[in-house]
Amino acid sequence: MVLRRPHLPAKAFADAEMSNSKTFFGFLIAGNIKVQCRISRSAAIPGEIIYVNAEVTNRSPRGITLLQASVILQSTYRAQNSKHKKIITRQTLNKRIDVFDVPDRRGRRWRNVQMAVPPFLPDSSLEGCTIIDVDYFFEFRAQVEDRNDVVVEFPLYVGAPPPDSHDDTASRKGSQGPRHVELDPFSSSSFHNELPWYGRETMTEMESVDGDLFEVR
Repeated sequence: MVLRRPHLPAKAFADAEMSNSKTFFGFLIAGNIKVQCRISRSAAIPGEIIYVNAEVTNRSPRGITLLQASVILQSTYRAQNSKHKKIITRQTLNKRIDVFDVPDRRGRRWRNVQMAVPPFLPDSSLEGCTIIDVDYFFEFRAQVEDRNDVVVEFPLYVGAPPPDSHDDTASRKGSQGPRHVELDPFSSSSFHNELPWYGRETMTEMESVDGDLFEVR
């Protein structure tokens, strides 16, 4: 039997952008922390790369201690005899971190940071399965001193490109196009041996990022 991934819609291969901000209070002062993030596409083709561009500005009395981008798997398990009983779990599959203190009136910028999509993932839509739903998300997080983080989150869609598509991601401004990651599925260092459905409880690939610090006027 040959299993073929469902084709993703062409719109999933376009850039996606989102922003979020929160206000923080100190002694007689207040200010906000703003996160702006753009990913090269919402289509998460297993074994390929998503490019991340982000900018975080701090105009608050709180310091930013960490920036983190993650690919997250969300599994929803449903009871067979009840539509209301369900268990939702979230698991980080891959993440990039930027450990750097960003004080007031400073900002941090990511330029075309590569985020690998693990090569061995089930599709977003498990057709014919009534007891489990699988969803994926891209999350960008600015960790703040008091742990009240500023977060943006995009849905990701795992599947195959449209049959007649011509991926022009490389021609878009600010993107470098998809790149396939060759990993040995039988290697102990590959994603394959770390996936939860292969008997491991957690699976996280992590690499550091060296972002750009700038002044906020």
